[in-house]
Amino acid sequence: MKPEGPSMNRKPQDRRTFIRTMAGSAVALGSSLAGLAGSGRTAPARLEKNDMVYRRLGRTGLQVSEISLGGSPLPDPNLLRALIDRGINYIDTSHNYDNGNSERMIGRLLKDVGRDKVRVSTKFHVTDRDTVVSIVASVHGSLRRLATETIDVLCIHGAESADVLVDERVLSAYEQLKREGAYRFRGLSCHVNHDEVVRKAVECGLYDMVQVGYNVFDIQETSGEVETYPDYLGASGLRGLLALAHSRDV
Repeated sequence: MKPEGPSMNRKPQDRRTFIRTMAGSAVALGSSLAGLAGSGRTAPARLEKNDMVYRRLGRTGLQVSEISLGGSPLPDPNLLRALIDRGINYIDTSHNYDNGNSERMIGRLLKDVGRDKVRVSTKFHVTDRDTVVSIVASVHGSLRRLATETIDVLCIHGAESADVLVDERVLSAYEQLKREGAYRFRGLSCHVNHDEVVRKAVECGLYDMVQVGYNVFDIQETSGEVETYPDYLGASGLRGLLALAHSRDV
């Protein structure tokens, strides 16, 4: 869900508050994953290469560029190619961005630049009407549009409560898709109830990364929740908070 437009009454210090908060979070996000089985602990937390900084993404062990690309609104493919040439290697999209056209465009891009150059995350929605069959079918559609056999990070789109993270339909779909080789790692995004959802992701241990919708325009609404993240992320091994790439073009 897209947040509403920024208020004209935002105070100038909001941006400074945003930077301070995210800087504090970065300490937790960049700390070691040692001792967590299967967490990618052998990958360096930070790596510089050809003027680009890469960081370990959560428990995946993937090295992703500090600046990532979003699939909504539909980006210019020429711009994406230029940015990939400069070292950006992470693209986030979803099955429903521009009615699937985002995934189609990214699929064509992957063929053009080489699949091995880019890490891709995409998402599926979960509604009351969804079943294991419908979730699996949604992901199969994403695979076709992305023209890839495997999605690097497969995410629940916009988790609004902790319950969806352990929903039997979701877990069964993930298990089936894993057997098929459809994805490598699990993730989720959330725009609301950040504290509840992220805490559950940490506690259940089933997810490898989290995307939290947080940016300079939303400070007044979310700063209270975000300030608590380092406290439990530092001890959990679940790191790699990425600002949603498509959020307000930030």
